[in-house]
Order: sequence, then C-alpha cells, then structure tokens
Amino acid sequence: RTISSNIGSKTLKEKDSRKVFTNEGSSSLNTYNLPPVSSGLDYIFMLENAGSLKVQTAGTNIIRIGDLVTTAGGYVVSSGIGSSLEIIGINTSAWIALSYLGSWQLI
Repeated sequence: RTISSNIGSKTLKEKDSRKVFTNEGSSSLNTYNLPPVSSGLDYIFMLENAGSLKVQTAGTNIIRIGDLVTTAGGYVVSSGIGSSLEIIGINTSAWIALSYLGSWQLI
C-alpha cells in the first residue's frame, strides 16, 4: 500500500482508496476530509507523531466504530500516538471501522 503523510488539511478522493494516511511530520491537528462514501472505498489512518488526526465525513455520512457512531456529517479524532483506524464504505451513507487501535472520539 502507498503511505502518505499530511500537514494541515487534505481532501481525499476515490483514487486514494486503499492508501495509508499518517500525521508524520506534524505536531498539530491534521484533518483528512473523506469523499462521499461509496461501497468498497477503504482508507487507513495512523498517528505516528504527537498532535491529533481528524477524519471528517462528507455531507450527511457517518462513521461507525463498533456500537458508536458519529453524527451525520461528523468526524472522528484521536491524539494518541500509535492509534490507527481502517474504514470501509458499505453503502452511500456509512463508513464502518474494520479495525482500530487506540482511543477515537466520535463527534
């Protein structure tokens, strides 16, 4: 898989599916804006450095981690080094966590 780091904010595209995104090189908030959810899209996020990593949904999409769910148009955020999150689109409205490590806050 391709591994990509980001400082600041980055809007992901469908072509970024199956890539790994980190906060390497950043010590502040990194935001990844998801594209509208579509069945089969898959993204992985990892915190390598101090700071926070935020994954923002598009429109009224949601992210579900276990039995927890964001609000429509919400986001997840973590500030724990070593935290990771893999999400997959299952329809046109929901991202589901296939796996996660560390603590993620759902907003």
